[in-house]
Amino acid sequence: MMNQLEQRFVERVPILLNDMAESLKTIAGKISPECVWVFTAEQAWDGEYADIVVKVFPTESAAVKYMHDFLLDDGGDESIRDYIKRKEWEVEMDEPMLFRSFKQGYYGTDHIELTITKCEIKK
Repeated sequence: MMNQLEQRFVERVPILLNDMAESLKTIAGKISPECVWVFTAEQAWDGEYADIVVKVFPTESAAVKYMHDFLLDDGGDESIRDYIKRKEWEVEMDEPMLFRSFKQGYYGTDHIELTITKCEIKK
């Protein structure tokens, strides 16, 4: 059997924990990230340059997932990976934060370079 003090403690703890959780959510929403991850795609296909694609992500994993999906998105035709394979381009780098592929001897007119860069936010 609990005494009166123990009973009050048991009744108050869930309320206090809930209040603390709400406060932490508020604080977390107001704290700015110290860094972001920037995805950049620079591409040239058959001598034509595509617009540079730049996307900013709050986490490294979100940026890596975007780059992975970018390579595999078929856009209704064929994916970048399929195009590279079909055209027999050299894949120079294939890492989570950097992908570089090009037509041998024609880097200037036929290449793709995808990068993810960690950038510190200056305050």
